[in-house]
Amino acid sequence: MTPLHATVPPISCLIALTVCNHVAFNASRVVVSLFALSLKASTVTLGILMSLYALLPMLLAIHAGKRIDEIGPRKPMTAGSLMVVAGTLLPAVWPGIAALYLSCALIGVGFMLVQVAMQLLIGQISTDSTRLRNYTLQALGFSFSGTLGPVMMGYVIEHAGYRPAFFVLVAVAADFFCTGGGSGRRAGRPALRTRAAAGAWRARRARHDRGWHP
Repeated sequence: MTPLHATVPPISCLIALTVCNHVAFNASRVVVSLFALSLKASTVTLGILMSLYALLPMLLAIHAGKRIDEIGPRKPMTAGSLMVVAGTLLPAVWPGIAALYLSCALIGVGFMLVQVAMQLLIGQISTDSTRLRNYTLQALGFSFSGTLGPVMMGYVIEHAGYRPAFFVLVAVAADFFCTGGGSGRRAGRPALRTRAAAGAWRARRARHDRGWHP
């Protein structure tokens, strides 16, 4: 049975995947907002667009977390990244308010899947001595991408326009597959084959989450 640590990318690669997806998610809010205003969208329309980033994740996050816990992080991370890619590509090839509605929903759900799956994966590959460091690195990655994305998109929009800005976001989101996130490796699913073993693994993780150390 192959150990879990041997089947997933190193933590630096996982943080890079997080940064790419968060840049696409966070920076797309800037591009969508400015693009909608350039299309003479009302302030109500703009508010609805921004709310779509959170509406479906709010409704689906709990169910998605339970499902990801059952099937492992690899497939949800891949599916979520594909949704982010599709969401950033859509306004570039079909510029219009209708496309922005669908784009915001896709990006919001896709990033939610990536984030929940990544949280699980980092917890799975971490030990007692590395868990704090790994989650700290992830938080730093979010801070870096949250700063980089809007500034980068502002520059691209000013010098190239909205459609090139969306294409840049597509390229950033697609980096997930270039850095190994979409590979065929069993990235992060627990090396457990029986229901009893899976239950014992979840119980150990629950004890640790409550502060109990074996």
